[in-house]
Amino acid sequence: MYGYCPTWVLDWMHRKEQILKEIAVHGADIVCLQEVETSQYHNYFYPELRNLGYEGFFYAKTRQRSMNDEDRQRVDGCATFYRTARFRLVEEHLISFSQLAIAAHEANGGNDLLNRVMPKDNIAVASILEIRGTKQALMLANSHMHWNPTFKDVKVVQTAMLLDELKRITQNSRRFNIPTVICGDFNSLPDSGVVELLANGRLDTSHPDLGNVNYGAYAANKLRHSYHMSSVYNGEMDYTNYTFDFKGVIDYVWYTNNHIKVKALLGSVSKKYLENFMGCPNQHFPSDHFPLLCELVLMK
Repeated sequence: MYGYCPTWVLDWMHRKEQILKEIAVHGADIVCLQEVETSQYHNYFYPELRNLGYEGFFYAKTRQRSMNDEDRQRVDGCATFYRTARFRLVEEHLISFSQLAIAAHEANGGNDLLNRVMPKDNIAVASILEIRGTKQALMLANSHMHWNPTFKDVKVVQTAMLLDELKRITQNSRRFNIPTVICGDFNSLPDSGVVELLANGRLDTSHPDLGNVNYGAYAANKLRHSYHMSSVYNGEMDYTNYTFDFKGVIDYVWYTNNHIKVKALLGSVSKKYLENFMGCPNQHFPSDHFPLLCELVLMK
């Protein structure tokens, strides 16, 4: 996939050290990582970030359940870290889109919930974090949606399921209407149905991303939410994913704009700099995705 990158740049020993350095330099209170291999979380990122004052949790994609111990270590997932001096973990939850697709099919019919959504083993992880010294809580989601551009409808449904699950979790914990932040790789461009659903609170079933699919009553009833969401980045990033074959914005930080204000953010990589590279990784960027970083302020 990355034949245009020098071998030493792709070497994992080099890349993981650069990723850790990047996290340490930015020093965010919350760090959300996607595509972290199980073994790398347990053997590298978790112990290294604990030394930097973080605690964390991790869930792998659902296919891990059917594998032997050795193969299981290579399955990737989502890892969330939080600075223990700032936050206390109240709850953590795995959100399995394949499991939710089975339940949605039983409730709403629609064969494509089983044919298209259920086989994709993407996940999200959700947590409720309490700010130390206060009673203020924050709902945080770390997500990774399906990658294939021919399955735009699946990404829309996964996003709808994520929003629905976040609402259910907060209701069950009796923490209604709390500030919410959703980070992740949505594998969806700014003009996609996923972004429209998040930003507008609903998506019409005639949207071209849904195509000619059969989601039964689910499409009519569930492609909406009551959050007031905004994206931290509104055109400030030229790219979040930068490879030889694809360059575009597919990663986002969403927040509830009735609870949170954006104070500052890390801008885009210089276009002049990028003219020197066919794609990432390179000697300065250890991933083919650029980091998103923002400073958020909770309204009182």
